Amino acid sequence: FFQAEDGIRDSSVTGVQTCALPISVVRRAFLGVEGRTFQDFWYEFRLNFGGSNSEGGDPVVNLARVAYQGIPNFRINAGIIQPIFTLDDATSSANLMFIERAEINNIAADSFGGSDARRGLELTYQKTDMFRAGDNVLISGAVTGQKTSLNSNNHGNDEGSNIVGRAAYRLWSDGVFSNAQIGVSGARILSVTGGSGHPAPSRTIVFISSIKSSE
Repeated sequence: FFQAEDGIRDSSVTGVQTCALPISVVRRAFLGVEGRTFQDFWYEFRLNFGGSNSEGGDPVVNLARVAYQGIPNFRINAGIIQPIFTLDDATSSANLMFIERAEINNIAADSFGGSDARRGLELTYQKTDMFRAGDNVLISGAVTGQKTSLNSNNHGNDEGSNIVGRAAYRLWSDGVFSNAQIGVSGARILSVTGGSGHPAPSRTIVFISSIKSSE
């Protein structure tokens, strides 16, 4: 994803954000490999060459995970992961309705250990056609730690241990484009080190995603 802007914001001189020279930024540029080995193991390694210093920068190692899928309907995911947290960030960027995800989704994910490039361990249960044809049940929980680099959006306040979870039920799907589902997500930060170096209070978030239908 490539972005061009009229200028960059600079507050170091006047204390007021102003526009300087025009810039062009590669927001996302992923390069990686994924595959399956020993039948039950799946792996993915992905680098991100996008981002810029003006935006705080993104971790170069975006994903580096190994998953065990030898138990029916279960998946154990470990490494540098992006845990299942919200409906929006569980959707591939190739299938988004708009160019970018909703900013509130990014804020919630970054602040509560649910963003990408996090060290973590995740257990997921998923089964289709459980109660009726076309439905899908998903229950996922993860323990995550620090990102592979500093997340400047939160000034280091999210670099701790987190518990992240999501349960969702797809009510209906036509098997092609349209579907409807409802889900609930929650997260709790177990340990946080604030910018001052002193432990900061833990935080908890719980929210319910509305039924969504797309065509």
